[in-house]
Amino acid sequence: MDIPCEVRVVGLPTAGRALIRGSIIDISERRRAEEALRESESRYRSVVENQTEHVVRWKPDGTRTFVNEAYCRYVGKSRDELVGGDFFHLIVEEAAREAVRKKIQSLTPEHPVATSEYRTRDKDNNPRWHQWTNRALFDEEGRLVELQSTGRDISSAKKAQQDLLSHQEKLKALTSQFALAEDRERQRIASVLHDEVAQTLSFSTMKLGALQASLDSPETRKNLEEVRGHIKQVIDQTRNLIFDQNPPILDELSLIKAIELLARRSKNGLGILCEVHDDGRPKPVGENVSGVLFQGVREALVNIKKHAKTDRARIDITRDNGNIEISIVDHGVGFDVARVGSWGPDLEGFGLFNLRERLDQLGGSLIAESEVGRGSKITLRAPMDLMEPPGP
Repeated sequence: MDIPCEVRVVGLPTAGRALIRGSIIDISERRRAEEALRESESRYRSVVENQTEHVVRWKPDGTRTFVNEAYCRYVGKSRDELVGGDFFHLIVEEAAREAVRKKIQSLTPEHPVATSEYRTRDKDNNPRWHQWTNRALFDEEGRLVELQSTGRDISSAKKAQQDLLSHQEKLKALTSQFALAEDRERQRIASVLHDEVAQTLSFSTMKLGALQASLDSPETRKNLEEVRGHIKQVIDQTRNLIFDQNPPILDELSLIKAIELLARRSKNGLGILCEVHDDGRPKPVGENVSGVLFQGVREALVNIKKHAKTDRARIDITRDNGNIEISIVDHGVGFDVARVGSWGPDLEGFGLFNLRERLDQLGGSLIAESEVGRGSKITLRAPMDLMEPPGP
C-alpha cells in the first residue's frame, strides 16, 4: 500500500567525512485535510457561482473583494473589472447610500444581518430595484472586516406593489364618488317623499275627512275612517323613511340631537332600548361629516338588531382634541372583527366597509372591537370643523 510520505535529508559536516541524516514523515492526515479543504472550496464556489442571486463580498468602505457570475452578468462586467472597485456608486439615490452606510455601522457580532431595498443600475444603466441581505464578518476583536451580501432583483414585485397601491387609490376615489352620489340620491328621495308623497297623502286625509263629515251613512263614514287610518299609517311610514334617508333635524338642529332622536326611535323601530351619553362639550362638524356619522350610528344599531341578540345599546359621544368620537356599545354575542371591512358574495359587512372608507376620506376612522360572548364596540372618529366663524 502506497503511503504518502515526506522525506527530509540534512547534511551534517564532521571531521574528515560527511554525515547525512534523513527522516521520513507520514503526511497522510495532512493530505486528507488538504483534499477535504479543496473539495469544500470547490463545493462552495460551485454553490456560489451557480446561484441565480447576486453574491458580493466587500469591505466596509465599499470595495468589492469577490463577485459571482450572476452579479457579473447583471452589471455587464467581468470579475477582474469589478473586484477592487466601489460597491456604493451603483446605488442610484444618495439617500439610499447613506442609509446603507448607517445600517452597516449599526451591525454587531450579536446582530450581524441587515436587509436593505434600493435601486441599483443594471448593465444598460437602467435603475432596478434590489433587495440585499448583508451579513457582517468580524475579527476576534469584534471589528468589522468584511461583508457578504446576497441580492435579488425585485423590480417586478415593486411594480406590482405600486400598481396595487394605484388601484387602491382609484378604488378609494370611486368609493368617495359613490358615497357622494348616494348622499345626493338619498336627499333627492327624501325631498320627493316629503314634498310630494307625504303632502299628497296628508291632503288626501283632509279631503276624506271632509267627505266623511258630509255623509249620512254610518257604514260609509266607518269605511272612510278605515281608509283614513291606512293613509295615516302610510304617512307615518313615509316620515320614518324620510328620517332614515336624510333626517331634517340634521339641518335644523345638530348631529347630537339627531342621534338622540334616532336612539329614541330605535325602541319602536328596531326593538332596541338605546341610551345616549354626551360629554356636553361643543362638537362643530360639517354637513358631510354629520351625515356620515349619523348613517354610521344607524348602521351600527341595525347590525346590533340583526346579529347581537340583545335589546340594549349605549351611545357615547365625546370630544377628543380636534375630533368627535362616537362609540356604539352592546353586550350581545359579539362578532369576528376580521370580517369588518371584508365581505363575501352576500356582501356581508359591506355597510361597515363602506362607512370605514368614507370616514377615511374625511380624515377619520372606524375601530371595531369585539369578543365572542362579550359584546362589541364600534367607534366612529372624525375631525371637527374648528374654523372660527367670520366676524361682523
